Amino acid sequence: CLWSVALPVYEALKLAWDRIKRCKIHMLAMTPDARLWFNTLPADIRPHCHARDRIPREEVLSLMQHSRVLLAPSLVDGVPNTLYEAMATGAFPIVSSLETIVSVVEHERNVLFARNLYPQEIADALIRAMNDDELVDGAAQRNLSLVRRMADRDTIRVRVRGFYEKLACQERGSDSSR
Repeated sequence: CLWSVALPVYEALKLAWDRIKRCKIHMLAMTPDARLWFNTLPADIRPHCHARDRIPREEVLSLMQHSRVLLAPSLVDGVPNTLYEAMATGAFPIVSSLETIVSVVEHERNVLFARNLYPQEIADALIRAMNDDELVDGAAQRNLSLVRRMADRDTIRVRVRGFYEKLACQERGSDSSR
């Protein structure tokens, strides 16, 4: 899609396969071009992959609860909701080192960074995440605590409401001074 390119991920799977081949891979929100490239994967990888179009969010969350890794390298700014969802469900995130993401999580503490257009970076991160229990288990504990602090609706609701109330007061104050 516009936010990420599938071909480097497929190349990374080929590079990493011998060291991660005991896994099952769920590929979600497949675009037509991503599906075409998927069909070029080697015959020994494809049977381990479950390629899907868009699925309900509840199903995505259920899959994450049973997943070791969320691989979501992207090209654009922003903090993807899937990062928070992975952290909350215990899936270990592999994401791009975008400025907006780097300001939220730390490499090797909460996530592994791998840029979307770099298959070797993605492969290295996948191999490490699939084989380093200490990294993944430690991050799961830290991430749950972090996501509770950062993304808890009750906490955010208070902060957002305060922000908009302050903004509204400033706006009214500047109107009255005209």
